[in-house]
Amino acid sequence: YGTLYYRTGKIAYDGEWNNEMFDGHGIIYNDEAKMEPDFNYKDFDNLMESWDKYDGDFKNAQIYLSRAIENYDAELDIILANAWLLKGKIHDLQKERKQAIHAYNKCIELDNFTAAVNYAKDFIGTPFDN
Repeated sequence: YGTLYYRTGKIAYDGEWNNEMFDGHGIIYNDEAKMEPDFNYKDFDNLMESWDKYDGDFKNAQIYLSRAIENYDAELDIILANAWLLKGKIHDLQKERKQAIHAYNKCIELDNFTAAVNYAKDFIGTPFDN
């Protein structure tokens, strides 16, 4: 069990860990939450940064992330780029470099001018190590 902090000093994650990864029950906090007063809580397709925290199970993060990527059907691929980047980071933390590079390349292929693509390019050369 442990706590990870953002550079601002706010809590980023509080919960269970395994091999330096969120694992088991925990709470992740969004440091850049932008709550929209007119957000439609029945339609999460436009969630973006309109969330404050997630309290739940992180044990199967890679499985759920893969499902999200496989089922991604939105026109705007910013979230998809971040999902591929996260997948690569998880693989790097698990010392699965070949899979990490594959995920980073999938992110880069989107070529959508997001920070995720720039980070993926960096992590191709230097593995993510938190």
